[in-house]
Amino acid sequence: MDSVFFIIIIFILIALILKFGFRDDNPDIHNRHRPSKKSKPVQKDFNDKIILVKYMQYDYLIQAINQFCNLNNQDKFIAMPRLTKQYYLFIITFPYNIDFDKFCFFVNYLGNADVLRNKNDFQPNVRAWCTTQTVETGMTKNIVNKKVMLSIPESDVKKDHIFLATNDNVCYKMNVSRLKSQIKLEKSAMMYENIPFDLSEFAKYKYIDFN
Repeated sequence: MDSVFFIIIIFILIALILKFGFRDDNPDIHNRHRPSKKSKPVQKDFNDKIILVKYMQYDYLIQAINQFCNLNNQDKFIAMPRLTKQYYLFIITFPYNIDFDKFCFFVNYLGNADVLRNKNDFQPNVRAWCTTQTVETGMTKNIVNKKVMLSIPESDVKKDHIFLATNDNVCYKMNVSRLKSQIKLEKSAMMYENIPFDLSEFAKYKYIDFN
């Protein structure tokens, strides 16, 4: 009888481990709580932060953006991205701006989103551009007041870091949780490229705002 009881306990433990032990699910990604609407920004804040996403299913992208907003907007409206689609290209802009550290986190998150990163067909191509400013969080003298391009090389998708190249082609590898800890890379690691399209072309396309 004791051996039968022991076997039953083992099976229960295995079942619990399979159900909960390997879940890659941060409960906050489902939290739609938001602060008072009175605290929601109404005045746009001009900036040149932009993210280009390719090779991602539309539904996956919507899910990733919603999850990012759920993670960051529970106490304050930190991320209010705008998504515009042109054929197979997705453009994300920030009419109300977003701080540099959260911008970097967002770029990484689009290639490393909770739940989605475990899907075999989740292999996005993500690049981003902005002009860095002294006042922003996560800034260092190496990259401040420069035009920069952020990217996740294919070999580094689903990891917690991004590559940054300045417009004078100095490249760094940065962990999104410690942006000021930067590893300088060889120039061949990633070269700075200008945004490969005219942003005015997207003005005629419909967009979705998130908060």
